[in-house]
Amino acid sequence: MDITVYENILDGMKEYNNALSQNYGNTVVATAPSNPTYPLTVFDEIRNVANVNYNGDFDRLASMGYRADVYAKTKGNVTKQTIARKIAQEIDNYLSNYVGLNRVSYNVSELENDGSIYHIIITYEGTLHENRRKFI
Repeated sequence: MDITVYENILDGMKEYNNALSQNYGNTVVATAPSNPTYPLTVFDEIRNVANVNYNGDFDRLASMGYRADVYAKTKGNVTKQTIARKIAQEIDNYLSNYVGLNRVSYNVSELENDGSIYHIIITYEGTLHENRRKFI
């Protein structure tokens, strides 16, 4: 049950996002600010449970779960849906291919702010080998 993994993934996601040539001004945060600007990605750890069957001196495993919420508004001629989907694709690329997490769900909601905000919710899971500090 390594609690530093979340911060490492979040920091890496921020760097990855900032290096993108077209992120539409997306900001990656741990908690939504009270007065947000869009697009915005909120990333949170939703599960971090030690696997007691494997926790010993040589193998320490933990079941990890994460949630990424992507929010977007229309900017000029680019629709909120296009912005949110492109950002979600990049976030998924980072979490799946660089971190090694498995995507569990991908859901869309347009109920935010009377339909002016497009919201994509993506959840991930993975088994962390704590000794190696790597998802297996």
